[in-house]
Amino acid sequence: MGSCICLVFLILVHPWSVACSWIFSWVVWQQNGCSQQQIQQAMKPATITIKTVDKPISTAYLPYTRTQTTYGNMSRMLAKYNINSVTIPPKKISSYMPPTKDAPGLRTPGIYKIPCECGKVYIGQSGRSVQLRIKEHERHIRLAQPDKSIVAEHSFK
Repeated sequence: MGSCICLVFLILVHPWSVACSWIFSWVVWQQNGCSQQQIQQAMKPATITIKTVDKPISTAYLPYTRTQTTYGNMSRMLAKYNINSVTIPPKKISSYMPPTKDAPGLRTPGIYKIPCECGKVYIGQSGRSVQLRIKEHERHIRLAQPDKSIVAEHSFK
């Protein structure tokens, strides 16, 4: 069969005429021991088929099931109408539970209120964490630094 392929290449490269080359190649292939089926296959013109793949119209999201036969059947049915199918994993138990992290509380910046024994109330605002700012007020009172905090100044009056 290897010699048959080489002869076809030579005939395609140097064709004398369509009729002469066809008869010549038929005789040469027979003399080289090629069967009738091999000769007919070699003489048949090549056909190129191009399959066009259309973009899917839309996508269907199907829930995951343990048996994929349901998904397979639905997927094939949707593919006939050029609809892509994708499985969605089941929800985890943790998605139904509330988050386990504590609320940020005083660890965020914000407005805070410090009541005094005399009945007055100090309202402050901080760009840093409220917890840190309240500790600073307490430290200024403990270290007797009234010039650094209004709350410390009030406590020394």
